[in-house]
Amino acid sequence: MISSTTLFADQLHRLLSDDELIRLAADLTAIPSSTGQETALACHVRNMLRRNDIRAYYQEVEPGRLQTIARLGPERGTPALLLGGHLDTAPFDRQPPRESFIARRDGDRLYGTGLPKMKGGLAAILGATIMLRRSGIPMLRPLLLQFVVGGLQDNLGTRHALRSGLTAKTTVVPSLTPCGSTTGTEPHILISEMRACADTLALLAERHCC
Repeated sequence: MISSTTLFADQLHRLLSDDELIRLAADLTAIPSSTGQETALACHVRNMLRRNDIRAYYQEVEPGRLQTIARLGPERGTPALLLGGHLDTAPFDRQPPRESFIARRDGDRLYGTGLPKMKGGLAAILGATIMLRRSGIPMLRPLLLQFVVGGLQDNLGTRHALRSGLTAKTTVVPSLTPCGSTTGTEPHILISEMRACADTLALLAERHCC
């Protein structure tokens, strides 16, 4: 008998194409979110989750400074899995050119401000959650998502979430391999790695929560 995990794995590319995953990453890249300026990106993430029928809401960490929390599956009970990452990118010494916020693909490479740390990872989380939601697989245990502020500021948003009681039995913070900066090329991520990360997170969530 074929397991439910195998059946789900076989559907992943139908549930979310590579092009859609790249668009998720490109949309994140298009919104500047240096440390202290994450609210616009938090709003985008919440709206995108809601468009995919995933419950999402804001936490106000400081006056006017928002982060996004989401939950998929049962409303009650301790989440079996938390997928999370920080919204902020390192502040700039000087304002980068506007075109650096426009994601650019070159073969398997995807260029854009903030993709290596960590908007590529955030796109993988979003892609994984969308795949799980679209699959229609019944969820027995909750999945918790955290898109936090201040990841480069002593984990300010994560500490705020913990104080509000947001915990899970298992936590995963995906990290893609930053490419380019030490080799003399423009920093970028590999699309194939982002895809593999999204698929792995989706299978992990299915295993823990369904």
